[in-house]
Amino acid sequence: MKTTVLWATSSLLLLFSAFAILANARIIFRWIVRKEKSSLILIMGGLCGALGLLLTPVRGSARWSWIPLILDYGCLPSLLIMMWLLLKNKNTH
Repeated sequence: MKTTVLWATSSLLLLFSAFAILANARIIFRWIVRKEKSSLILIMGGLCGALGLLLTPVRGSARWSWIPLILDYGCLPSLLIMMWLLLKNKNTH
């Protein structure tokens, strides 16, 4: 029973993570190619993916939990860019 719940929960989290990561990639594509503006789904895709990998009842899957945080542009990459822009603007004023 416990394994079934872990599989169901981790599968749902990983599915949502994949959706959010692909949605953010599509938004970035639109920004660059079509010059359209829209908002990213911040943090959710990476965090759900990391949590999904941590909960997956497969030995060794937890060691890969950092990958969704890097793949999701709305997570770690965008936070680093925002911090860099804040520091850059702070230093110019």
